[in-house]
Amino acid sequence: MKFSQFSVGQYVSFDKTFSLTDYEKFRDFSADSNPLHWNRDFALASGSAQLILPLGLATSPFSAIAGMAFPGVPSLIISSSYNAHSPVHYDRDITYSAKITHISAEKRILKLELKAYEKTVALISGEMVVQARFDEWEIPADLTAEFTLKQPNNLVLITGSDGAIGSACATQFEKAGWRRRLNSTSQR
Repeated sequence: MKFSQFSVGQYVSFDKTFSLTDYEKFRDFSADSNPLHWNRDFALASGSAQLILPLGLATSPFSAIAGMAFPGVPSLIISSSYNAHSPVHYDRDITYSAKITHISAEKRILKLELKAYEKTVALISGEMVVQARFDEWEIPADLTAEFTLKQPNNLVLITGSDGAIGSACATQFEKAGWRRRLNSTSQR
């Protein structure tokens, strides 16, 4: 693999589901034993109808994207930041995606836009800056590629993007890596 093979707009996406067992493993090494993550009565008394996944656990798949795809094996995460928009719950299919938004070829740095969704609900957004330690590298045979790099080449115009149906369509196209042009039909 060569660093020069990356281009702005490339993206990866995949689904992940977290269980209470995943939290228990996370708790063992993070020491985060907040009852909001494991005690249903406490969560309910706190105003949440369901248990809430810790943000550290919910964002952990982004590390896999850096380590396995962007740039992969020679990666070094320089910085990352996340914004939580809605709670992440256990036993739900979460779609994770990362898109290259900027490349510094001389420093072998990729800037990534990160997103996590449950169906059409935005859960997490963020950025990550990742550096490849080498210009060229071999991918070890024992590492399976779970991520397929995708090229953006699709553009969709969504009219009525401020309505429920248009907004849901816009979210689905964004998750699939399409470039979108949004048109609002509301009169102001």
